[in-house]
Amino acid sequence: MSSADAPRIGVGVDARDLVIAQGLQPATIHPFKGNIDLAKLEKLVAEHGADQIAYVNVAVTVNLAGGQPVSMANLRAVREVCDRHGIIMWSDALGSSKASITASFSMTAFERS
Repeated sequence: MSSADAPRIGVGVDARDLVIAQGLQPATIHPFKGNIDLAKLEKLVAEHGADQIAYVNVAVTVNLAGGQPVSMANLRAVREVCDRHGIIMWSDALGSSKASITASFSMTAFERS
């Protein structure tokens, strides 16, 4: 998804859905369809720079993908990527926020504090 195609959730903020491909295929059987695609996450960090990523949000039961679970191994791997790049990792276990999109990749024109 290009920046032009990304859902706008606020001024200067874009969200990216980084769920694994199997999470978008209802007929495919996979135990953790809510997992974040780590290659997509790394690519976005490389393309935009960690300083432009406000946070990575992991919805533990991904409503966007039909309530699919995320594995603990995937959560640890996402944490490692975020820690390595100095990016905040947020987990919205309740999925209550409208902006809670699987691994929301939020870029802002404002400086991070």
